[in-house]
Amino acid sequence: MIVNNVDFEIAFTNAFGDLNRVSLSSIHDNRLRFELAGDLEETQSRIREAIERSTDILTYCFKNREVLLRILLWDDNAVELLEKIINGTDHQAERTRDLESECDMLYVKMKKYDEFIGNYIKELIIHHDMAIEPSANMTCYYINFEIPVVINIYDDRGMDVFSANFEFINDLRLNFLKWIL
Repeated sequence: MIVNNVDFEIAFTNAFGDLNRVSLSSIHDNRLRFELAGDLEETQSRIREAIERSTDILTYCFKNREVLLRILLWDDNAVELLEKIINGTDHQAERTRDLESECDMLYVKMKKYDEFIGNYIKELIIHHDMAIEPSANMTCYYINFEIPVVINIYDDRGMDVFSANFEFINDLRLNFLKWIL
């Protein structure tokens, strides 16, 4: 059972090996890259499309499943926004300082995927590069160790999904084929 950041990092290594903990972009096998905002140019349309597509994929992957979030908080604004939203929930959360990246880390364990929290985080990420508030500079991995799967929404343009489970990644590919880059 994962109860703290040390347990989490051990479980992460056991499930995914030496997977990059900041970006999934360098992985080639069993990784899908999805386009979120498409070719839309108008800002609000891009945001709406990115949120709808990422919601569909996150729901497909995590509905009624345990989800762990590993969040690198690159600025103080991210820390404040996330602590406000997570405080008052029954989710386990632990904040630590990552000495290697010199930023705060937030680990959140949800017994079942919480769409409200998941949506709030992805909106902060999508808003960041578009200079729309509220926004936060952070890297968030949405993780389930049973499948196993890791998802990173990197901005309004796209998201990466990695799984060592070929059957799962293939089903995901077939369900969302039109959005794959």
